[in-house]
Amino acid sequence: MNNRPNSFYGIDFSDKMKVQQPKSWKNKLKKLSFYLLCSDLPVSKAKKTIDSIKKLSDAKITKLLATYQGQHQQFTKLWKSLSEEHNLHLYKAQQDQIKRLETWVGNFGPLSNAEVREYAQLFDLEKREVDNLQHKINYWVYHSPAKIKKYLDEYVVGQEGAKKMVCWAFYNHLLRTGKVKPQNRSLKLKDLPKSNILLLGPSGSGKTYTINILAKLFGLPLIKADCASLVSSGYVGKNLSDIFSQLVKASPGGQREAEKGIIFFDEWDKIAESFGTHKSVGGTELQTEFLSLIQKGEYTYTSRHAHGGYEKRTIRTDDILFIFGGAFSGIEDITTKRLDNNRIGFNGNNEEADKAPVLKSVNHEDLIQYGLLPELVNRISYVAIFDSLRKAEILEIMRKSKESVLDEFKAYFKAHNKRLIIKNEVYEGIAERVEASGKGARQINNLLLELFRDVIFDLPDSTEKTFTFSKEDLN
Repeated sequence: MNNRPNSFYGIDFSDKMKVQQPKSWKNKLKKLSFYLLCSDLPVSKAKKTIDSIKKLSDAKITKLLATYQGQHQQFTKLWKSLSEEHNLHLYKAQQDQIKRLETWVGNFGPLSNAEVREYAQLFDLEKREVDNLQHKINYWVYHSPAKIKKYLDEYVVGQEGAKKMVCWAFYNHLLRTGKVKPQNRSLKLKDLPKSNILLLGPSGSGKTYTINILAKLFGLPLIKADCASLVSSGYVGKNLSDIFSQLVKASPGGQREAEKGIIFFDEWDKIAESFGTHKSVGGTELQTEFLSLIQKGEYTYTSRHAHGGYEKRTIRTDDILFIFGGAFSGIEDITTKRLDNNRIGFNGNNEEADKAPVLKSVNHEDLIQYGLLPELVNRISYVAIFDSLRKAEILEIMRKSKESVLDEFKAYFKAHNKRLIIKNEVYEGIAERVEASGKGARQINNLLLELFRDVIFDLPDSTEKTFTFSKEDLN
């Protein structure tokens, strides 16, 4: 089902929209449709009712809306009184409402997050049930790499090439695990490529944040493992077995759901044997374990029981998405040397090689020279390069991106009925300092905290209503 711009809940209103309708017409129609969803009306009859509404004028819709709004309020009071009177959650009734919501989405298309929350609050639905439904809706809405990237663009600034690669990897993972249906229904999902991917780029460029946003969007169990502290089997410390045990515990559906989850191995460059400055315990042995993990399609890990015992369990890894991330500090020297050598030969006049950023030119040969086993590198077919953040991108992160750390500080001021004004020169100064530090987006939080430190401490007791920050405050 296509999400047409002039449609509401899957019913085409393009003919009605040709006539100039008041701006309120669309909002009233959406609200009226939502009241029908919350009513006892069968979904099939609700669809006919909504379809007939497009023949009505704005005035008639307003009158009908008032009627349904009254019924909606009565229905809400009745539901709450039943819950309070019987002192129970009315589990079966809740399950019926969840099924109704699923049927509704199947017929009319997705609801917004706000509508799902309102519906859940009305019927006191379990959060997990509602989250599962919202994730199903997200599979329906974001069913292509381009649609996934459009969502990600609201949170992650820049990194166009890397985002395309990561969004494709997630989409392919959804296909392989059956969460998104292929257009060719006769295709065997196991025939699709395994999208294990390496994210390469400096600290603070958005590697971890990107993965967290997409895992949350689709409700996929995600475990992040820090390879700087990872050890090979037989050594004392955290090993791969612990990671898989954590993944299973983090999956509400147990091991079956964990087998379709994600493991993000951060600081993966720390397992390099020859070039990295930090050596992991076990060195080449740990790399061999990773190779075996990717090749075999299953892994035996140790699970600890709640009562204290241990047991060996085997988990299928065919459909687990493995993501490897690292800064690979110093790999630019290897890449530059290789590019210089190539220019001496037949490619000596290749101007494109001169223009290309060094990191963009990193290949498998460079990773092997950095200290990774050739067999291991060759098993990771996809590499996404994250660039260092530039001033313009840092400014956009602070001003426009969702979940910006600046929004959190603004919320703190708003919580105390205070107004926060930040002059443009402050944004410019912070962006310049973040770019110069080379620490990426994480440094934004540090600088803002330093800027606001004294004010936010005294804020709850302050009588001032407006706080303005200028370049002098930044200095």
